[in-house]
Amino acid sequence: MLYGISDDEGAFEIQTSAGDKGAPAGLYKVVLAPPASGATFDYAKPGKGPKANTDLVPKNLQSASTTELSYEVKSSSGPLDIKVP
Repeated sequence: MLYGISDDEGAFEIQTSAGDKGAPAGLYKVVLAPPASGATFDYAKPGKGPKANTDLVPKNLQSASTTELSYEVKSSSGPLDIKVP
């Protein structure tokens, strides 16, 4: 699993659950979670991510089974620019 936590400007850095930076080439589903004030998450452990909050992020984008967002990382990709509807 890959994840990134954005800052106030929307910038983020992708890393693996093992802490390695970057993303191997491939097609990935994009799941969004609302910000949690002062919270930290251990994504290496199942169920330790942020809780769903439909007030800030549409519910369908908060689950891998319902998200319609995806992003393809190519072997020569630079910075990711993921457009959120």
